[in-house]
Amino acid sequence: MAEVSAPSPRATNQHADRPQRIAVFVDGSESADDAFFAALRYRKHSDVLYIVSVPQTVSAPLRGIVFLQSLNDEPLKEASKVIKHHSEELVQFYLKISQERGVPAAGLKGCSLPVTDAAKEKAVEFCTAQQIDVAFVGSRGVSGLQKLFLGSFSEYLVRNAACDVMIVRTRPASAAASITGSAGAIPLSAKDSQ
Repeated sequence: MAEVSAPSPRATNQHADRPQRIAVFVDGSESADDAFFAALRYRKHSDVLYIVSVPQTVSAPLRGIVFLQSLNDEPLKEASKVIKHHSEELVQFYLKISQERGVPAAGLKGCSLPVTDAAKEKAVEFCTAQQIDVAFVGSRGVSGLQKLFLGSFSEYLVRNAACDVMIVRTRPASAAASITGSAGAIPLSAKDSQ
């Protein structure tokens, strides 16, 4: 089961006159799935849940290879289209699961961040523009050189977003069942599969 540590029963709602706006950032990873289900458990009936897909971008080394192979941007543009399409499908998949779990359509919003190397910055901009009260992100355990060059998405949100940020740790795979949809397998804890 995913671990969630919250500062009090509910995060500090800076806008007490309205339901909370909750964002969950997803990318199809197991840690994002855990964050999604934690956000569903955290959400109250009147809260609005934003499902925000963070596209996996074409890495800088791959762009260098593409540049050397072809002096035009066509392969990179095509890769970006595929990434964007997958990102939009992912949002639809999570929206469907949310509705199956009883979240009314009026309390759901979905979007994809642009395909960019600046996903962390775009996520902070999203939280600000939508007046998000609490954001859920998975802990991917990025370390070593990856963290040095890419940085941690969750760490960046904690340091730069104006809202509260809940970092959800991934539970051991042995504790999970799974369901399969068009976006792939989504692991569920025993509690979530009931």
